[in-house]
Amino acid sequence: MPVSSFKPITWRRISYGLTALAALLLSVATLRLVLTYRAAGADTPNVTDWMQGWGSLLAVLFSALAVFAAGAVYLQGKAAARVAEERWRQERAEAAEAAREAEQRWRDDREAMDRRWHEELAQLQRSATANENSFQLRQRELEEATLRQPRLVRALRVGTEFGQLMRDHMLVGGVFVTVLNAGDEPVTSVNALITYKPDGVSFGATKQLLAAGSADAVRWEARPEPLYRLSARQVPLYDFDSGTPSPEWSVTIHFTDAANRTWRRVDNGAPVQVPDGQLP
Repeated sequence: MPVSSFKPITWRRISYGLTALAALLLSVATLRLVLTYRAAGADTPNVTDWMQGWGSLLAVLFSALAVFAAGAVYLQGKAAARVAEERWRQERAEAAEAAREAEQRWRDDREAMDRRWHEELAQLQRSATANENSFQLRQRELEEATLRQPRLVRALRVGTEFGQLMRDHMLVGGVFVTVLNAGDEPVTSVNALITYKPDGVSFGATKQLLAAGSADAVRWEARPEPLYRLSARQVPLYDFDSGTPSPEWSVTIHFTDAANRTWRRVDNGAPVQVPDGQLP
């Protein structure tokens, strides 16, 4: 709010006004005195008359001056009060504006800080997600690399050997499973558990080494005789590549890969790592 352009009354202005007023009053009083005596036909006023007239005039003059001075002081005080009030209002308005600006700056700073915090949090979350995805990808890669060799070791076919057909059953001299190692590294300690499901009987067989890229039979043989009796008169050979489950046979293979990890596969299912100390 702009300050008023009112010019305050100074003592110099008061003195100028009083001097002009006194001169005016003296002129008016002298003229009136002369005219009064002339109209009355009296003689020219003497010294006493002049002194009485001037005394009355000075009394009136000083009374007027006192009134004028009092009025000037009053006006000066009122003008000063008005200027002070206008200055106070202006300062109050400026203080209120400064407070609003400060509050707005605080709000802007807080919003900027919140935005930076949310951006940093989002960046951290993206980084954490990227790291987690990278970790999971690395884990999958390691799992795939770990499972690559065990997936290449599988059973091809299973059946009996040296069989004799009887009237209502069969005598066998051996049971075998052909195991393929299609990997590029050898596997060791190949143990096969061959189960004939109709009789609920299992045969265990072991082969110490299966070279890379080779297939070989892992056998159980009935030594010494007699031959082993199966309830069926004839047991067919089962090929695992046929795509249908076998009603007669189930084969569990345990083996150790080149990294000295032991694995188990049941009917060519997914390889499962056997913990250390839990030998098949």
